[in-house]
Amino acid sequence: TVPFEVLGIPIYTIMRWFRLMDLKPNSRLGKKLLRSHIGGRTMPPSPGQLAETYGVNLVAKVSGLNPAGIFCSDGETVPLESLSVIWCTGFQARYDFIQPLNRHDTFDMAGQPIHERGQVPAAPGLYFVGMRHQYTATSQDLYGVGRDAQYVAQHIAATRMN
Repeated sequence: TVPFEVLGIPIYTIMRWFRLMDLKPNSRLGKKLLRSHIGGRTMPPSPGQLAETYGVNLVAKVSGLNPAGIFCSDGETVPLESLSVIWCTGFQARYDFIQPLNRHDTFDMAGQPIHERGQVPAAPGLYFVGMRHQYTATSQDLYGVGRDAQYVAQHIAATRMN
């Protein structure tokens, strides 16, 4: 888990000071710090922190719903009156639903796109935005996705003009 603050300073401020927000995955330091085979980082607050700090009631996986309430996989039923739901599904980047003609040139052995800043050379017209380490350490975050989206949009516009 990445802390939200260090000594009262927001972690993104510290990352900007050390230029870690612009760290490229293929740079020497990036190869050490941004290992793509390790799962994604989690940002606070964690579910446990939500429960402890704000009184959020954590329940097991939802298995059903009817007018009486929400049924959970552990057998608990949560009544619907005065209910607010934060639905946490997790996130996994999967691209197996994309079926290009030349899959082996479009995706690597791990199923990840083979791309240059989001543009897939082997599949003209196929683009990605928001991928982990697409261009920098912040490509999947709000701090970096805009820059990557702008780059992809400019590439699309330039391609259409030609």
